[in-house]
Amino acid sequence: MELMERKRRKASKLRRKGSASNSGLTVIEVSISMMIVATFLLASAGAFSSSLKTTEQARRTTSAAVFLETTMEDVSAQAYPNLLALNGNQIFDVTDATDSNYRVDLIVFLAELNLLQVRAVVIDLERGREVGRLSAQRSNR
Repeated sequence: MELMERKRRKASKLRRKGSASNSGLTVIEVSISMMIVATFLLASAGAFSSSLKTTEQARRTTSAAVFLETTMEDVSAQAYPNLLALNGNQIFDVTDATDSNYRVDLIVFLAELNLLQVRAVVIDLERGREVGRLSAQRSNR
């Protein structure tokens, strides 16, 4: 009799173990895990979008700086007597001003006797803001 009782207890334990291992995920568990994954994906998408904007802004700033540097190299190649004629000029990065991304405004004035100062300011036309400025001096030798 005792042997039969032990067998019955063992069978009862096995049935309980089997029923616990057959249970799957509940709808609540699946919903919670999906919310966690969705939150992670939304945070990643926001960070990626911010990174793209920053990269585009850096690219535009670099392009403006290269354009300003090129313009100043062209100005420095001019003869001293011709520099004052550049005062008030606006130089665009392409031939048509309406298609331009950047504009350089030149200011040339006599700082001292035989010393001209050249100031150049680059403007981002798409955003309507100043990106950078340079100042150089040129003497009459």
